[in-house]
Amino acid sequence: MGIQGLLPLLKSIMVPTHIKELQGCSVAVDTYSWLHKGALSCSRDLCKGLPTTRHIEYCMHRVNLLRHNGVKPILVFDGGLLPMKGEQENKRGSGCGMVLHSRPYALLYKVYEWNTGVVALEKLWNS
Repeated sequence: MGIQGLLPLLKSIMVPTHIKELQGCSVAVDTYSWLHKGALSCSRDLCKGLPTTRHIEYCMHRVNLLRHNGVKPILVFDGGLLPMKGEQENKRGSGCGMVLHSRPYALLYKVYEWNTGVVALEKLWNS
């Protein structure tokens, strides 16, 4: 996923940075990658359709880690088009519009990407 071969191209200019050095900054995060990594911890439950929030807790732990260190995360929900959702996406149009919510964190997502994962993050955050 993402841009094929991007990381190797950027390797020569990448500098390891401790999170504390980013205090006072805003950082954009590929939130779907965190949700997918978190899904590894509960993949069996997800596949069986059993209720679980472990993948969301994984993601929110990282959001809270950033916030604890004075970094404002911008949670980006930007995924590719899914063939299963083709008809729905056609009804919604191009989906190019972006929405940004301002909170102790920010959410940035393509309008057509608003889904149950984002709703679940919002509920967990506000609880």
